[in-house]
Amino acid sequence: MGFTMLLGAAILGFLLLSPSDAALSMVCYAVEFKALDLAASVALIALLGSLLKATGQMRSLVDALKEAGVGSRPLMAFIPAILGTLPMPGGALLSAPMVEEEGRKSGVPPREGAYINLWFRHVVFLIYPFTPALILLSELVGIDLEYIVPHLIAPFLAMVAVGYLLSLRGVRGVVGAKNLNWMTVKRILLGLLPLAVVPVLDLALDVPHTIPVVVGVVLALLLSRPTGSELVKVVRDAKLPNFTLSMIGIMVFRGIMIKTGVSQAVYQALQGLALPLPLLITLLSFLIGFSTGYPSASIVILASLLPSLTSMGLIMGLYTASVIGYVISPLHLCLVVTSEYFSVSFRDMYPKLILSAAATLLTTLLLIPVYSLT
Repeated sequence: MGFTMLLGAAILGFLLLSPSDAALSMVCYAVEFKALDLAASVALIALLGSLLKATGQMRSLVDALKEAGVGSRPLMAFIPAILGTLPMPGGALLSAPMVEEEGRKSGVPPREGAYINLWFRHVVFLIYPFTPALILLSELVGIDLEYIVPHLIAPFLAMVAVGYLLSLRGVRGVVGAKNLNWMTVKRILLGLLPLAVVPVLDLALDVPHTIPVVVGVVLALLLSRPTGSELVKVVRDAKLPNFTLSMIGIMVFRGIMIKTGVSQAVYQALQGLALPLPLLITLLSFLIGFSTGYPSASIVILASLLPSLTSMGLIMGLYTASVIGYVISPLHLCLVVTSEYFSVSFRDMYPKLILSAAATLLTTLLLIPVYSLT
């Protein structure tokens, strides 16, 4: 994605600006503080996810919840959701074995398990402040996460509700032997700590995004104490150059779009169309997310084309529709690996996915006029 964005920025810049102005502008946008902070934050989040995975801290958290008496039905939703806070391609494969294990206890067929694993992994994308796509949205529209996240709670609840009604409502809950003691509680709290401290510090302190994530990484290191070989694997699996280049490419692309005047021209053209702007933005966000398999693609394209995007209703519609389109895209790696793991076809999964997407998007469209007043 980083190369794609840089190439798009270069083509646009050299077509509409002088060669020296285009080159200098691209360099300036790439090294400005906002771009570097965004790139470092997202790369560190990927590092944190790789660390929690490699050291087994997430598996330990799930085991502690079982010991505390949490039943299979809530665990089937919680496991993919908590692992959804770890940004990594195909991350649904991490939760798939645990969802399958809990589903087997309750008699859940593979098709239902696949839907649960995919859908509930991505519900947290709407409210976890350190989801890379959400950080990107905040930077592009210039509005702090603490103001954006509350407006995404309703779509988040819609995703949870539709997922529950379509998959978990009829599941027989199975609860193991309850062994709630201080050690179990301690394991649960320590397992959640690296994930919880990052957004709390970011929302509470007026500091660059990078600083809270560094605190989270340091905490995870202190709790897990990985060996040297484990650290090498953690860094390698985190794919730090990919995340860094993607964020810098996005910021360069957006800067060139605005500098050349393309964004303003397209925005005026969109306003002249017959469709209402909220509906148009929601549909375009969904279609770009679906066709690319990247929520960031629709966010950066539309946020760049709409430089005066300040309505919370439009921001909510853009982001929610981008995520929903991405979740059910056949190019989405999580959908691919989930289908493969549970040995079910896309045809088996799509009826519920389409219904879930439609219900969430309808809720979003109904809320846009309400949120546009804030």
